[in-house]
Amino acid sequence: MASENTLGYLTYQAAGDLSAKQFCLVKLSAADTVDTAGAGELCIGVLQNNPNAAGLVATVSRDGDVTRVVAGAAFSAGVKLASDANGKAVLATTGDEVIGISNQAATALDEVVEMTQTHGGIAA
Repeated sequence: MASENTLGYLTYQAAGDLSAKQFCLVKLSAADTVDTAGAGELCIGVLQNNPNAAGLVATVSRDGDVTRVVAGAAFSAGVKLASDANGKAVLATTGDEVIGISNQAATALDEVVEMTQTHGGIAA
């Protein structure tokens, strides 16, 4: 079972409908809104709620938080994670921006697991 331990969430405006993106990785746009992160992109955190329209409050975890995240593929516990094309957590590969370390193994697509959010730079 995935748990959370936060330092306090950050709030932004949603760039669009993120109602199906709770616990997915998000990025900050040039317009200071959040949207789903793409493959290997720099993420600011994990979306904690599910705003269903642009301009609504998007609650985002921050660096140092232990949070839940949606898996984009199977991975082991203790590995570096990055975003896939849909904002789901996958094993970081060379050139990806690392968003965190998995605290639990993911055995299936869309499984919600625990991650410690730590901006770990670019995966080698």
